[in-house]
Amino acid sequence: MILNHTEHTWASGAIELLRHADSHIHIDTAFDRRIAFISIDNSIETSIPTFLALPSSKSGIKVSRKEVNDVENSFPELLALLWKHASSRLTGIDEADIEHYHRIRNKLYHDGTGLSVDEQYILAYREIAVILLKNHFSVALGDPKPHLRLSD
Repeated sequence: MILNHTEHTWASGAIELLRHADSHIHIDTAFDRRIAFISIDNSIETSIPTFLALPSSKSGIKVSRKEVNDVENSFPELLALLWKHASSRLTGIDEADIEHYHRIRNKLYHDGTGLSVDEQYILAYREIAVILLKNHFSVALGDPKPHLRLSD
């Protein structure tokens, strides 16, 4: 997918992180599954405060800079702020699911070595990231593409 950079500049960091996750999703190693999951979470962690900090003319919601700054270091509080101001854009997403997957990411990130995550969790969390990008930034990424080796 080719992005119009003037339209999607706000989401570029989250898009890059999700594409990075996509490059690892179909590689069947514990490391690649960890990296994919962590990158998906990082994409979500990036997209939420970015969306909340957008000018209201871009986001369609009004969130004060103080509100965003007050919760910027707390992922659960960022989620609560997102639900408070943009719940109409979160249809089909459960806040508890995001918190659950974020806790899994923390376990993978901090306990790391040897741990993995099931592909179903990776794909479910990726779908949440895709919905957030679509509903907040009008970016449609679609399904992850299988990894191609240079020898293929």
